[in-house]
Formats: sequence, structure tokens, C-alpha cells
Amino acid sequence: LETAMGSAISVFKGASALAVPRSRFAPVKTTEDLLAVKSDNYILTEDYNVIVNPKRKLKPLHLKLDHKYYKHVDQIEERIPYPLSLIECEELSISGDYKFGKNIKLKGKIHLTNTSDKQIVIEDNTILKG
Repeated sequence: LETAMGSAISVFKGASALAVPRSRFAPVKTTEDLLAVKSDNYILTEDYNVIVNPKRKLKPLHLKLDHKYYKHVDQIEERIPYPLSLIECEELSISGDYKFGKNIKLKGKIHLTNTSDKQIVIEDNTILKG
């Protein structure tokens, strides 16, 4: 149980908590979480549960985004307007300003670093391998 929610529940007489397995709960607290949930790493089931894609055979994805450019939802939507294919990605680290086109696939361990002030565009249908 998360501390903030535990505190909120405690003020309601007779309130209780229900344990929900991670398979039925995909928390989105950061833009890294949002990017993962919007990708093919997760699927929406017929009964509207967001679950880890059973086709993913790798360990859980490790994401690290540069919060200067990817901290807020509007920044993510501007720079990554389409879902990324991360099902074959082990690790993704983005430092600097990038904009991703449509149908981008990332495979393996990807570390993108842009130290310039100019945005780098990843063109449609690009496959990045690392």
C-alpha cells in the first residue's frame, strides 16, 4: 500500500484496502512509466485491463529520460507523439532533445545523447539497435 493512499484511507471509518497484483495494475507516476504503458510493452485486454504484453520475453524495461525535455506529459506528447515499439528493448536512455516519428522500433540497449541545442529527429520507420 502506498503511503499517501494509506493515509487517505485511514480517515474513513470502516475503509479497507484490497491487494491487487502487478499483473492487474500498471502504475503511471512518471513520464518513463507513461512512455512504457503507451508502447507495445503493454496491451489492453478485452476486459480493459492494462497488462504487460505476454509477447515480451525480456526482463522489465529500464527507462531513463532527460527531465529537461521529457518531464511533463505535454513534452512527451510533443517529442514522442506516436507509440514506440519497445517490446525488444532492454534499456532506453534519452539525454537531450529528440523527436520520434511514426513506427519507431528500439531493440537491445539504446542510449541516445544529444548535447546540442538543436532537436534531433528520428525519422518514420527507423529501427534503432543497441
